[in-house]
Amino acid sequence: AFVGIEITQNTHITRAAMAAEMTGHWIENANAIATDTEMAKAWVQFTSDPESASPEGRAKLFFWSIAGFKSGDFSFHQWQAGNLDTELWKSTEGLLKSAFENPNHPYTLSWPFIKDLYTSDYVEYIDSLAASAETTAPAE
Repeated sequence: AFVGIEITQNTHITRAAMAAEMTGHWIENANAIATDTEMAKAWVQFTSDPESASPEGRAKLFFWSIAGFKSGDFSFHQWQAGNLDTELWKSTEGLLKSAFENPNHPYTLSWPFIKDLYTSDYVEYIDSLAASAETTAPAE
């Protein structure tokens, strides 16, 4: 009985740690834009017209995307391993889906160029989100 209780406690501790780490990653990624005037300006320019963003702003958003996807790759694998609560993962999935629904989102535009940086399961997952967004996009 004691071993069972200990395993349950360790599972809860692991899941709490993964939830805190994942949430910390997303907060850090959001704060990179929310608290940095140059990043905020680059975001506004890039999401309205990617070509209007400065080369520096484009580079910052490109590397911001790499970090965001790397955080997502980590979280995806923690979720698959049962170390991350499904409800918390689904909120991340919603954020990713909405990003791919915006054709000018840095994630949407950078993904084809950086996808080789991530694990194959995560690439397959993100590719499916991107494909789903393409099929549900309103016709222009």
